[in-house]
Amino acid sequence: MTVITETVMRSSGSITDAVMNSSVPTGYPTVKPAIVFVLRVDDVTSFQDVHNGATMNLFTVSSGSIQSVPGFEPAFKGDIKFAADWFSFDADGKHGRMDFKGVARTKEGHSIDIQYKGVLKLAPQVKMALGGHPGAKTNPFGFSTGYSTYIVSDESLKFLENSIFATNSRISTSTYFMAALLPKAILSVT
Repeated sequence: MTVITETVMRSSGSITDAVMNSSVPTGYPTVKPAIVFVLRVDDVTSFQDVHNGATMNLFTVSSGSIQSVPGFEPAFKGDIKFAADWFSFDADGKHGRMDFKGVARTKEGHSIDIQYKGVLKLAPQVKMALGGHPGAKTNPFGFSTGYSTYIVSDESLKFLENSIFATNSRISTSTYFMAALLPKAILSVT
């Protein structure tokens, strides 16, 4: 399974400014693409049900990449060196919770610590992609929302540490996924 996450950041305006300077809010902040990371999940360890009834899984990421999109400055690119997603399925089977942590290294040899949390709506097409069902297709963006934060060793990227990025992910079916390791009851599509 490949997970593609598009990270966006606020590019202009401030909601506080909009509210404080007008009786009717205008000028809401806007977002634009900033960072894309692509992760390849090759192993899943299931820990079954946890105290709140959710099913906890560890998605081990074997490889991946992170890079800024064209126009985002300063531009950077790196390879994921270590990563995992502590992914849980809610007890009701309607949502999944992502808790991703990873480390990337830029082409210049600098480290980027990536943390990403999000919520994934387990719509039928998402369950099909997660479960490796025949006929599953890459999901469009829009079923998940979250945020990412970064710790960096490159001085030119230090501003990333003082930002919280809105994120949206999708699941690509272009690679083989070990669906047999995931809970079948949660991933059944009716």
